[in-house]
Amino acid sequence: MAWAETTRNLRSTHPIPAPIDPQTLISALHDHDRIIHLNPLVTDSTRITLTDDSFLATETTDPTNATAFRISDKIPWYGTISYTAAITKTAEGTDSIVNAPMGLKVWTKMRVRKADGEDGGAQWLLEEGTVFRGNWLLMSFTVANYESSHNEMREKLFKQLMDEDGNGK
Repeated sequence: MAWAETTRNLRSTHPIPAPIDPQTLISALHDHDRIIHLNPLVTDSTRITLTDDSFLATETTDPTNATAFRISDKIPWYGTISYTAAITKTAEGTDSIVNAPMGLKVWTKMRVRKADGEDGGAQWLLEEGTVFRGNWLLMSFTVANYESSHNEMREKLFKQLMDEDGNGK
């Protein structure tokens, strides 16, 4: 690790609105183009073929099942940046890895999970666990933009799923 490099972890858990079927949410997460374009920062994305297998050599991404993208974001107070992302479908959601400018790497796991409710009933949750590794000078800005855009993306997705069939199914 370089002297200016740091790692940050971000974890969030969100109740899935009751009308949304958990399998419907997983299917929506597997629609990579849909999820990418729900992110308010994204201005463009293109599917690509990765030529560097080392990009996928992580514990969170299966290189035999990854779909790769070149994505452009418009970052407030900065401008447009482009980066490479590889997304893998899992039984409960997705795994992704991002290689962004200035050496930033981001690993994210999104999972739909069942949690016991306080009243003895079951509640479904969307969990998002993210690891950021990059320059410490940019880390607070990066994490804040990520968290804000992913919160908006998730809310848009929940609304779309509830509106699609009138009851989320």
